[in-house]
Amino acid sequence: MIKMTDWMLIGTTALAWYHVGFVWLVQVVAWPLFGYVGSKEFPAYHAAWWRGIRYILFIPSVLVFAGGLALVFAPPDRVPFWLLAAAFGMTLLMWVLTAVWWGPQQARLNDPHSPRLVVINRSHWIRTALVTGNALALLAALSLRLAGT
Repeated sequence: MIKMTDWMLIGTTALAWYHVGFVWLVQVVAWPLFGYVGSKEFPAYHAAWWRGIRYILFIPSVLVFAGGLALVFAPPDRVPFWLLAAAFGMTLLMWVLTAVWWGPQQARLNDPHSPRLVVINRSHWIRTALVTGNALALLAALSLRLAGT
């Protein structure tokens, strides 16, 4: 019988993999393409880009955070606590680093040819790794849960 915690694991895992696709697209495509926008046009472009990603990125990301937290407090059967705690820890660290580093850096980005963009892009690999690691840990948790049914 599928329990609510199983549905939470399935939904959180699916959203985490959606987040993986988004973060890799940003890392490999969006950030490098910023350099092709003219300096004069960049502020308007960046503002439109920011408005465009707001809901398609933040809502799923918040749901992954909430689902991960719920799974730590109510783990599905046969899923080790440490695995769910590690997954949530990666999400929590990603949010903290976003709040103290990437968010402020991105908010001050006003020229696609500034050294700031290079620093953001290089350091963003950490966020990409954390988002990917979270999804892999959740997939492992889901696999363990399904293997035990």
